[in-house]
Amino acid sequence: MGKVGRKAGRVEVIAHRGSGGPENTLSAFRRARQFGADWFECDVRLCASGEAVVIHDRGVGRTTGGKGRVEEMTLHQLRRLDAGGGERIPTLRQALALASRRFGAYVEAKVQGNARALAGAVVAQVRQARGRVVVQSFDTGFLEAAAQLAPTLPLELLVSTRPGRGWQRAIEFAVDHGLRGINLSQRTATRSLVAQIHDAGLRCAVYTVNDVKGVRKLAAWGVNGLITDDVHLCREVLGA
Repeated sequence: MGKVGRKAGRVEVIAHRGSGGPENTLSAFRRARQFGADWFECDVRLCASGEAVVIHDRGVGRTTGGKGRVEEMTLHQLRRLDAGGGERIPTLRQALALASRRFGAYVEAKVQGNARALAGAVVAQVRQARGRVVVQSFDTGFLEAAAQLAPTLPLELLVSTRPGRGWQRAIEFAVDHGLRGINLSQRTATRSLVAQIHDAGLRCAVYTVNDVKGVRKLAAWGVNGLITDDVHLCREVLGA
């Protein structure tokens, strides 16, 4: 796919793991839509039976109270767990069914030594989705595989730390593989880095932004999106 580049004007609000409910659940995604988010963000892993499921951690303990690792459990085993308030761990298919043209899905691929298999599972589900979908990952192997499988799929590279001398290589990777953008941690984002991303014809979102000062500063820098736990805060500050 071609470069998208910077879009002037409105900063998009992306609800981190949903909003107002147990994280990464269908109820949290629905509430994100009600609260006015432009997108919901969800984390996706591959389970033992081959399905792409929506959960952040490698282990199920923190969010469900169960025991085990996602990649060692079948979908049937995972669906028996309580993800909070009676919610179940969704499949990616279920999550993407909530996406529309006005309320998109940001899918973060969590790779556990299975980049190509996860890319295949994610691409298969995204192809069936009717709404807007962007796929992001820290794993360059996953992004390479996904780009090969679906050249027009909007893909974005996540960066957790300032790359230093490797920063130009990150931009070159994104451009060479036709990625849509590069997304930065709020801890390491600078006006200069945002400008470099935009100058390369790429979009830039920043995570995880939950403070008034950060929202104002990043909006002034011209970022395209804010990944946040507090949709209300972002909407209020951006509206002002």
